[in-house]
Amino acid sequence: MSKAWRQLDLKGAGLQQMNAEYIRDMRRPVVAYALMAAFPLGLHRFYLKEPLGGIAYLILSLSLLLGLPIGAGIWLLLPALGLLGGAIFDLFWIDRRVTHLNKTLRMRHFLRPDHRPPPGYQGRGEEPDPREERSTGAQPASFNQQEAMLRALMKANKGRRTPP
Repeated sequence: MSKAWRQLDLKGAGLQQMNAEYIRDMRRPVVAYALMAAFPLGLHRFYLKEPLGGIAYLILSLSLLLGLPIGAGIWLLLPALGLLGGAIFDLFWIDRRVTHLNKTLRMRHFLRPDHRPPPGYQGRGEEPDPREERSTGAQPASFNQQEAMLRALMKANKGRRTPP
């Protein structure tokens, strides 16, 4: 490959590049659940960008480890229950958190404020292009319009007998 090709910046703001960046940055539930196997360390919380939860796991784990040699009874039970309760909660929380993070990430990647439509782009207007031939006949009524017509018909026929 020549030096000129190596110097080209082909990144651009194209859809393929944005998709590649998004896929690289997105969070995966499989990884989060694998990290949860070591839940006393709170690694899954750090992976899911929830550092306060990860720190809470570390504090509870340290208090449990420091309390073991002392044998503090009920005070030893509290961090253990906190860790167990957090782990059970996180079993259900991880899917929601991954979905939320990926949605936020997708919006950040694809809805960048610096991206604008190409020059001359007029968008999809409501008015049809006069150059296109339209099919004969009017547009069919929408569901809401059909419901309104039926209600009006029922009101108009109220009290009248219709032939069977």
